[in-house]
Amino acid sequence: KGDSLKNDTVPIMASAGEIVLPRSVTMSDNPGEAAKQFVMNLHSKYKDGDEENDFKTALSRAIKTRKSK
Repeated sequence: KGDSLKNDTVPIMASAGEIVLPRSVTMSDNPGEAAKQFVMNLHSKYKDGDEENDFKTALSRAIKTRKSK
């Protein structure tokens, strides 16, 4: 259970700079805020970009992908 490589069963084809949000983020009470925190934590770990703009871009892509399904 939870975020673990053991339950990561769907292979993805992510482009450079794209991420996959853990189920715990997308299923949380406030997925937008949880996604923001997840992305900001990644950026603080790697320190390679503008967290606010990168988050907006990632969220925009996720919304477009979700709407197209």
